[in-house]
Amino acid sequence: MGGHHRHSPLAGESAGGAGEPRLLSGRELSALRVNAITDPLTGLYNRRFLYDHLQREMSRAERTGGVVSLMMMDLQGFKSINDRLGHPVGDTVLVKTAKVIRDSLRAVDAGCRYGGDEFVAVLPNTTLMGSLAVAERVRQRVAKIQLPRRIGLQMGLHYGVATFPSDGRTSDFLIRTCDQRLYDCRRYNSDPRTRRHPRFAVQGLGLRLARGGVARQREFEVKDIGYGGLAFIYPSARAPSHLEGEIIQEFASDTHHVTMKPVSVKPLSDGRSRVGCAYVH
Repeated sequence: MGGHHRHSPLAGESAGGAGEPRLLSGRELSALRVNAITDPLTGLYNRRFLYDHLQREMSRAERTGGVVSLMMMDLQGFKSINDRLGHPVGDTVLVKTAKVIRDSLRAVDAGCRYGGDEFVAVLPNTTLMGSLAVAERVRQRVAKIQLPRRIGLQMGLHYGVATFPSDGRTSDFLIRTCDQRLYDCRRYNSDPRTRRHPRFAVQGLGLRLARGGVARQREFEVKDIGYGGLAFIYPSARAPSHLEGEIIQEFASDTHHVTMKPVSVKPLSDGRSRVGCAYVH
């Protein structure tokens, strides 16, 4: 009784004896926690956070029967920007890209810097079609980032998307699938004759066509899909001039309604045809 308790000084107080441990304030602890999960240049989450967060969202989706989409992006021609204008300009471009990504996402989404000029976004409760729409929104906004005119370069974005559980049931497999589609997009963009939007081959996608407003039970195989359209296998050599129906993804309960017009019909040797379509909005 009557004796006083010694307490360890908080940050900002005099430490008294030399070498005495210094306790961090709540604000400093909070800053440390933020620094541990964020990228110092862009302020987006870092790769370490990405793996933990993706695992959490996939577990949540598994419990609730929901979906999670993953989106990987990188900058077209970024090496040229660094080589010709220097790393400070390259860093400015990365910061501006990060802002575009952040501004294009919902509060529940997580934007991360994966490394270099690669970025990743985790999109809870977002289907494959939804993630393609987000990716295109980011791509169009990145294209508007201003670079010095004298270098004759325009900003561009490659992207790949993947959805849990249809495209993979582990985080590693989902990331690998997404990375492969990003690679496909890069390769696709290197060909000047390509369409406006990249297309991806996605397993387990089907198209159920409607006749007279009623969806037919027959499902057709979707060969590739993108923001602007898709290609599917039709049972005869002549496809209808107007197509309406639903896109179905394996393991996903949501369907996506589409109205399309055929833009190419390629007959196959077995009497069927590959029909390339553009969405009619």
